[in-house]
Amino acid sequence: MNFFETAEFNGIMRNSIHNVIAYLLKEGVDFDILVRIEEVSFSPKLPKYISENFHEITYFILAEYTLSSAVLDNKTFKFEAGFGEENFASLVKVPLISIVQILVNDTPIFLNVAVDTALKIEKRKLRRVRKSKNIFLSNPENRDLFQ
Repeated sequence: MNFFETAEFNGIMRNSIHNVIAYLLKEGVDFDILVRIEEVSFSPKLPKYISENFHEITYFILAEYTLSSAVLDNKTFKFEAGFGEENFASLVKVPLISIVQILVNDTPIFLNVAVDTALKIEKRKLRRVRKSKNIFLSNPENRDLFQ
């Protein structure tokens, strides 16, 4: 196993992210985060025309109301944000380990190089399921079972 994938290193990085964000919140400093979007959840779920414009690594600006709504715990960072032209409101829930970078005034102050092993395992399982399904559906007789 790669050093950056170990549970111990993930824990160190998660704690460091927590400490940096806690400090910024305590000081009332505006900041931005870059996150792996596939690990982020939205409540309510964002309309497809908004979410389809996200990139694999997505940028969130925490200032004003978004910053004042922020809540931090040991594993997640949550905040309310508005999306799109109509400012669609949603609660954003970000696992700390999925925060790739923290910036203040466009200056990176923290870089997370850990790889979340649990997420990596889930992705592998999903790929296997998709591959099995594709193999199953490649037989024309099996395709009828899904119609």
